[in-house]
Amino acid sequence: ALIEQQEEALTLENRDGLRDFEILFDHTVDHTFTIHFSSDAWNQFNQNMYDHYDIYGNYRTNEYESVDVTYVADGETIEIQEVGIRSKGNIFSRKPPLTPTNDIRPIHYVLKFNETFDYESDSDYYDLLKTREVFNLEKLIFKFNNQQDKSYINEVYSYELFEQAGVPLPNITMTRFIIEVEGVEVMRELYSVQEFMDEEFIRRRLQETPKDEVGDLYKVVWPGDLRPIVDTSKIGVRTWETNTIPTYGKETNQDDLTHEELRLFTQEIASNDPAKRREFLEEYLTINQFISATAVSLLTGNPDDYRTNYNNYYLYFDESGRATYIPYDYDNSMGAGWAGPEGSHPYTLGNDIYTWREGFEAPLTDAVLSYEDYQKAYESVLLTYIETIYTPEAFNEFFLIFDELYGDEFVMINDKTEFILQKIDDVKSGLVHYQTD
Repeated sequence: ALIEQQEEALTLENRDGLRDFEILFDHTVDHTFTIHFSSDAWNQFNQNMYDHYDIYGNYRTNEYESVDVTYVADGETIEIQEVGIRSKGNIFSRKPPLTPTNDIRPIHYVLKFNETFDYESDSDYYDLLKTREVFNLEKLIFKFNNQQDKSYINEVYSYELFEQAGVPLPNITMTRFIIEVEGVEVMRELYSVQEFMDEEFIRRRLQETPKDEVGDLYKVVWPGDLRPIVDTSKIGVRTWETNTIPTYGKETNQDDLTHEELRLFTQEIASNDPAKRREFLEEYLTINQFISATAVSLLTGNPDDYRTNYNNYYLYFDESGRATYIPYDYDNSMGAGWAGPEGSHPYTLGNDIYTWREGFEAPLTDAVLSYEDYQKAYESVLLTYIETIYTPEAFNEFFLIFDELYGDEFVMINDKTEFILQKIDDVKSGLVHYQTD
């Protein structure tokens, strides 16, 4: 049996998890995560990715290796032993951190605090790790500045806008992220650290009274257009071991694969009866949140969301079948990253407030905004935001928080003023056009 001191060191039960959670996502706190790899774990981590590529032609393995983690913030140091770490990202962003020429490149990572590795299920270590949470969380996401955003904070700022607009998104902030191999520092970068979308997030943000049972959560990737689903291969559980990545990946209640609520949702929003479609939307979609999310997506200029590319969102169906739309992955935003697909304006600048890509239909957005009162609500939200939360001054104030913490170490440049002013002009022109049409 483990002695008490070992148990306390492994589980961190002496800490206040809620307080640690609040500090972790406090923008005004200087955060540092140091990941300690052994040579064997580092080499195996990279080899896992190369082996996966040899089989499937991509590096999307979710196999975890064991590392120790040191977190420093608010004058405190937390040592976390035996944490699982894996890579994260799509086929474009996910690559081994160790290149064939032995250079180190930043990649996205996931830390899993309740990974049990190869411990036997009847062992003390397995029992302690299986139920472990750190920061009141089971997992954390770490993303590097893969779009070379000069401000570093385009995604954090986008999430902040959604939060202020009342759209439930995972918590996110910035952190110094260091990798050591056998005690030798091999990488130091400025990353974002993000809350993982899982059952804990649902209980924290989507249930009025947290309970064991949660509804169905789907992670949706391209081409998740939400047209009536007839191809059953588009829905299912993601399984990295077999490279199975359905468009609509079920994240919770994975033993129930009927997908009735999602199928019904896609069928009803396509109804040709406007009255019937509206009745369904009012009962089975959090409409005000969706309208706010659509407005913020427009302002951030993300060309890789549902509205413009059928990508990067979650749908959560609560126990009553009511759907909440949750956008994610805003590293392409605020004029940084991918300029956008064919048929759209570069970085969405110059876009109409309703036509964001020529000839492109987004069934859910089109369904909601087909009603005059919802159009007025959308336009009202846009007007409110460009006069309050979405201004060059608001961005600069937010930027300075992080620049003061990390700017001496990393070159951070506020280059967003022109983008924001152009986007505000686009919105104002659109509002004048549609309100006088």
